[in-house]
Amino acid sequence: MLSRNLLSSSRSIRAMSTQVPRGLAAVLEKKPDDVVITFAKRTATGRAKKGQLKDVPVDEMLYHLFKATISGAKIDPAKVDDICVGTCHPPSPLYLSRASALAAGFPHTVPISTVNRLCSSGLMSIRNIAQSIKSGEITLGIAAGSDSMSLNARPTPEISAVVDEHPEAHDCVQPMGWTSEMASDIHKAASCLFTKYQVAEVYKVPREKQDYYALISHTRANEASTKGIFAEEIVPITVRGTTISVDDTIRPGVTAEGLAALKPAFPQWSPGTTTAGNASGVGDGAAVCVLTTRANAEKEGMEILGKYVTSAVVLEMAGLTKEDIDVYEINEAFASQFAYCVEELGIPIEKINPNGGAIAISHPLGMTGTRQVVTGLAELKRKNKKLLVTRFRLNWVTTNWESPTGLPKDAPLTAFGVAQARELANYFSSLDEDQRPTLIFSSPYYRCLQTSQPSAQALGLPIYVEHGISEWYSPVVPNTGLHPRPASASALKAYISEIDSDAWSSIYYPTRKGEDVDQIHERAHSVLSDLISEVESRFPNHRRVLLVSHAATVIALARDLAGDRELPLRVGCCTLSEFSRKVGGAGSGSWEVKKLAEAGFLTGGVQRDWGLEDIQIADGKVIEDPGIPGSELEVDEPVGSMLRATSSVASNL
Repeated sequence: MLSRNLLSSSRSIRAMSTQVPRGLAAVLEKKPDDVVITFAKRTATGRAKKGQLKDVPVDEMLYHLFKATISGAKIDPAKVDDICVGTCHPPSPLYLSRASALAAGFPHTVPISTVNRLCSSGLMSIRNIAQSIKSGEITLGIAAGSDSMSLNARPTPEISAVVDEHPEAHDCVQPMGWTSEMASDIHKAASCLFTKYQVAEVYKVPREKQDYYALISHTRANEASTKGIFAEEIVPITVRGTTISVDDTIRPGVTAEGLAALKPAFPQWSPGTTTAGNASGVGDGAAVCVLTTRANAEKEGMEILGKYVTSAVVLEMAGLTKEDIDVYEINEAFASQFAYCVEELGIPIEKINPNGGAIAISHPLGMTGTRQVVTGLAELKRKNKKLLVTRFRLNWVTTNWESPTGLPKDAPLTAFGVAQARELANYFSSLDEDQRPTLIFSSPYYRCLQTSQPSAQALGLPIYVEHGISEWYSPVVPNTGLHPRPASASALKAYISEIDSDAWSSIYYPTRKGEDVDQIHERAHSVLSDLISEVESRFPNHRRVLLVSHAATVIALARDLAGDRELPLRVGCCTLSEFSRKVGGAGSGSWEVKKLAEAGFLTGGVQRDWGLEDIQIADGKVIEDPGIPGSELEVDEPVGSMLRATSSVASNL
């Protein structure tokens, strides 16, 4: 992903104070400290290697765009507090950006930085400037994005042989064509996000559907260009005596028959459904936005185009529904990825990329995020609409975004993970009643509760939150990479209403920073022993118990139930393992394996799986756990005691 931004147009806008406004009315409210966008323009795009900008380096594109910004935005360059440029490819980008700004007329007192977040670099520049304004550090800033794929089409880098031994590290620097087509084993593209092959093959997006969505992009972009719609957002620049004001990346006359006739771009990587017509074009270009506070914009007489609201998981963060949004700008890295986003999110295609996207306009990596904001804001103004969301490719099942609990590393699920949690709930609902779970225990981490919630709703059950069935449970210690203590019961209940105040167990409080595999097994054995005893004494009529937790704990649990610590088990997101107790059985090994990592109910298949060999083992030292009730650092809200605490042994279930 990566970055997602939500903006609202100038007609109905609301403030960005220290807290993200929640709800449509709050988002549309106007306040003096709103972070607003007062100028949003771009260059025309050029086809890489053969188009109108093929000989124009990034610093020259930025120079022209910065000059146009000073004059068009009617700003005093000496009053600009900061400039941030998103770019991926050019060597020494900070020097190039600095030189461009100085040549354009910004004084040396204006600082400048660059950011490289690959495809979302342009969005990241906007986010950086917006957050600096929101924090009060600056008042007026400029965010830009630019790339020359012609002059800086740098191949993926060589990496250290030591680093290259790690399979995910090796795979994440493979060429783009490989990430598009070659992930025949789903684990292979683990750190390359939702690659084209993953979506096309795992989510069954056929070539015909890819071409269908590609045709929509080509048709819309050509119509917008022909009608002069893009002229509102393009700043003409003159290079080598030629004025460039129209995208030369947009191909007129694209037809369904023409797309279907194109050969695979990477035939060596079967099945090869990526073509030159259904993938984003390689291009050159630059885009820019000027941001400031509403109070300053009104004082200086600047036109307000829109307000920056928030970024990352924007609908949830801002308390909006997908129906509240007027325009979506979703990056078209590949038609398969775009098709997945459109259909998974359930958004009417009329709202998405109304003037085409990167498949037609091209995708200069550093520019595209900023261009989406420029294009989207122009569309809001033209159609007299209010809310825009921009979005890039989807991440893995879990994310590095901050969850609503506000705890670092307590990551929420992505749309993919949420969808699989719903499928798990549908699977349970389809079972005969005597086969459905009658109790649900979840780890207290947010993504586990998100996974549990649809099943709890479908089955009409509360969620019992047990600390012991969590993979990490420790304070946030600087420079250790440790996971945090999860949020308190009442904090979590604000987001997961299925948590009952009496349904919070406290059998275990894991305290370990890390352990070896034997220790993981020992802890799973200990927690199982007490958990089974407690459940059977307090819930004598239960039939089936659903435990929702992390990979290593699920594997260790399964091995203990089966009595086989070498059980070759890999688990994926929402895969289901099932055990039934043998007649007269009690402890470890007294359970019969009925299913292992079952995923047949998942229409998208398993996106990624884990085994204990993938779990990074730390030094095994025990740390003090502030989560144990009564300790000095315990939060002021106790976790409750539906099940009594029968042990203080650390566990990882």
